[in-house]
Amino acid sequence: MKPHLTHEESNSFPIIGIGASAGGLEAIMEFFDNLKLEVNAAFVIIQHLSPDYKSMMPQLLSKHTKMRIFEAKEDIIIEPGSIYVITPGRNITLSNNRLKLHEKIAGKVPNMAIDIFFKSLADERGPNAIGVVLSGTGTDGTKGLEEIRNAGGLAIVQDPLTAKFDGMPKNAIDTGNADMILTVSQIPDEIINFLHDIPGNIIPGRLSDEEEVIIHEILSIIHRRGGNDFTSYKPSTISRRIAKRMALNNFKKIIDYREFLHTNKEELDILAQDFLIGVTKFFRDKDSFNILEQEVIPSLFNTNEKEIKIWVAACSTGEEAYSIAILMQEYILKHGLTHQVKIFATDINKAALETASKGIYPASIENDVSDARLKTWFEKSGDHYKINGHLRKMIVFAQHDLIKNAPYSRIDLISCRNLLIYLNQGLQKNILSKFYFSIKPSRYLFLGTSENIGELSQEFHELHKKHRIYQKTSNKRKLSAENYGGLGGFTLHNPSLFKFPESSHKPFAFPSAPAPNLTDLLLTHSGFSAVCINENYELTQASGDYEKYIHFKPKHLELNILKIVSEELSIILGSSIRKAIKHNETIKLDRITLQEEHSKRNIQIIISPTTEKKTDKKIYWIFFKELPATETPLKEITIDLSEQKYITSERIMELEDELVETRENLQTAVEELETSNEEMQSSNEELVSANEELQSTNEELQSLNEELHSVNAEFQIKIKELIELNDDLNNFFKSSDISQIFINKDLVIRKFTPISAKQINLIETDIGRPIAHISININHPRLIDDIQYVINTKSTLQKEIQSYNNLWYQMKIMPYTKQDQTVDGAIITFIDITYLKSLNNLISGVINSSLNGIMALEPIKDADGNITDMSFVLANSTLGKIFRKKTEDFNGKLLKSEFPEIITPEIFEKLIMAYENNDLLHTEQYSEKQHKWFELSAVKTGLTLVITIVDITEKREAELRIREAYEELKKDSEKPSATK
Repeated sequence: MKPHLTHEESNSFPIIGIGASAGGLEAIMEFFDNLKLEVNAAFVIIQHLSPDYKSMMPQLLSKHTKMRIFEAKEDIIIEPGSIYVITPGRNITLSNNRLKLHEKIAGKVPNMAIDIFFKSLADERGPNAIGVVLSGTGTDGTKGLEEIRNAGGLAIVQDPLTAKFDGMPKNAIDTGNADMILTVSQIPDEIINFLHDIPGNIIPGRLSDEEEVIIHEILSIIHRRGGNDFTSYKPSTISRRIAKRMALNNFKKIIDYREFLHTNKEELDILAQDFLIGVTKFFRDKDSFNILEQEVIPSLFNTNEKEIKIWVAACSTGEEAYSIAILMQEYILKHGLTHQVKIFATDINKAALETASKGIYPASIENDVSDARLKTWFEKSGDHYKINGHLRKMIVFAQHDLIKNAPYSRIDLISCRNLLIYLNQGLQKNILSKFYFSIKPSRYLFLGTSENIGELSQEFHELHKKHRIYQKTSNKRKLSAENYGGLGGFTLHNPSLFKFPESSHKPFAFPSAPAPNLTDLLLTHSGFSAVCINENYELTQASGDYEKYIHFKPKHLELNILKIVSEELSIILGSSIRKAIKHNETIKLDRITLQEEHSKRNIQIIISPTTEKKTDKKIYWIFFKELPATETPLKEITIDLSEQKYITSERIMELEDELVETRENLQTAVEELETSNEEMQSSNEELVSANEELQSTNEELQSLNEELHSVNAEFQIKIKELIELNDDLNNFFKSSDISQIFINKDLVIRKFTPISAKQINLIETDIGRPIAHISININHPRLIDDIQYVINTKSTLQKEIQSYNNLWYQMKIMPYTKQDQTVDGAIITFIDITYLKSLNNLISGVINSSLNGIMALEPIKDADGNITDMSFVLANSTLGKIFRKKTEDFNGKLLKSEFPEIITPEIFEKLIMAYENNDLLHTEQYSEKQHKWFELSAVKTGLTLVITIVDITEKREAELRIREAYEELKKDSEKPSATK
């Protein structure tokens, strides 16, 4: 019996989850065929199975592995060296090293059983989780692999070119969630290599000075390539991610891996992406969102302000932002409110933001979002869901670095969950201070369940400790810089060993940061201020004293340059920017006169188009310079906007009149189109409804098709095994010297061995014919009756019969029992005993010719194995004569009851000793009933005890007479001679 694992031991070994659907059975078997070495890991197999089908996976898989195979049961403990197979009709998860069974949600297709288990595997095992996605259709397993990868585990996908169905492998690869893409035969060896080179074995927990320097150099290489600065991430996080990539690329030493990064830009990008931990899903930690919905959101609307601003920091792929948007919109609709909600969702990861902006998610979100919300806020399209357009307009997605960029202001709710745990304490403090600055008094901060506000506890009220929801209590905008100085980071024990790389100049991000940089210094000395806009006129960056020209609205964050400058400046900027965009040339306005309340300002404006290096997108820098009243440029172009204003106003009035006329004409066209549009709309709605029904039916059929394919694959393998078994049975029948005939319950021949033709005249074409229609070669007219008797009584019948050519057979008829223990016919067996019969007759003749009584007995034992009596197996005719019985009367009788006067307890004990010790017994016993003396000899032969009994009464009487005569003779010889 195995000892119970301790809690630490139970969580130390890896668990390998294998997800497969259509075409996956063959891949699973190939996987275990190639797993040559024993591994200290457990395997859990997740398949798409029909709930009404009893899977044959354990039986089929047992031929491909020596490991123990279990069907998943509630609370079964996971042990290394074992395989666990999903139960039909259930989803399974992992909790505290035990499997948990869950009912499938009725009518919900497709069922994401693989994603569900992989998610729990990632949560429970983290770096000790390995996910493998094999052949199948759909997207199941994609989201689960992402969870495993983000938890530091290993994500492996079968090469789609080798998969019978490539849907699942392709989806996992397309979303970038695969660490390895391999053929099935390669996967076991790579898993073993990875387990032998787990991250803890590559980089020790305590880094040496040299290793720290190398890690710093790796981070600087990523930063120089245009990536993010990860030096403020926790060393354990950075080390673990580097170690994992080293293991996947077969590097034992970090110095070798560093050299590899210098020459392999693709690996550098993968490593940088690995550092960006995007753990998210809709309504993550549902209890926390319930508190948010019931307590926080109602409080947000309990205000006179009609605009609510929310900031979702580190939003990853957008699920968190959309979840909050859904709750906000539901509250507005429920209470009939007119508030405007603006959600700023930011992240450092551009790829994640692109996914978030599209708002398209896999069908696996069905496990996280209720059916009602799916219908209301999503549009189903194939295997994906798309966010409702109205909900999408509530959210602005933007790339934002919490370390470098300034925070948003006057925010009602900040949600930043599961980011701070990956950052050093100094950086956590810095980011929390920015959050404090952003949040309005009495408003809220929402953190992850593993995070807290640390030293800011005096500035916030802990609304819910478990769910990490805090309410700002202070009215201050800024905190003292004390305790919030350094950002922390990847600390060097010996900083002198590390040489920082040369930093490349980058324009400062808008809004400007507290510390001046080279750009600000140059602009200050030249007298210019600068702003950068994109092709949509949106402000992206700013430097210098730009606030002289730009005025942000207090309650609404507006980035359009034409809406945040004065009306006069907006007119001239609009035309100049359009000209710069159209001709792609620098526009220079040497002197612009702005009329203010009490004075005039002269400014110089330069608009310069350029291209952003990373994205190849067009951007436009606008430079402002304040000119003194006396300064006269070399080439002066003076524009007095006060005069221009009137000219422009007249032109505007003309344009407005034209616009009114155009609108009237357009209204007529619109009214004509509306009638047509309504008809089209009605038809379109009918088509959409029909399409939705067809889509739903298609998904159900797709899910059913996957289940049927899995069932069919198992049946195909089982059929192959049955064909092989049938071939084995046919060859056995051909080689057998024993006649066997299989009869069904209707007495029709099902199968027979060729040698059976000696007893019954059978040929190949007789299969399917009633046995009563076929002539027999044995002298047994009651054969049909015997077969029917066996079928009816479910008993076994044995007889010795003779054939017409004087051969003897032992005939045995026994019931044909099916797997469910029902009788479906009979099996007739004929064994040739002619030789044994002849030999038996010879032995019987010898035994019966003996003048001694001979009996053979079998011992009868009780439950403890003690001999309590003996049963007759054989008795000769002499024994019957001695005791005046027929020989056949002894068959099956018991020794003690047949000869109680001879077999006394003392004699029986001696017989037992002779049997058990294999000794020879020779004794004499007197029978008072018959007034005779008997001589008994006993010897063990095989499993029987053979006893010889001889009537020695006459011998004893003769001995007695001789003894008496001897005594008389002796007395006579002792008398004195009469002649003396």
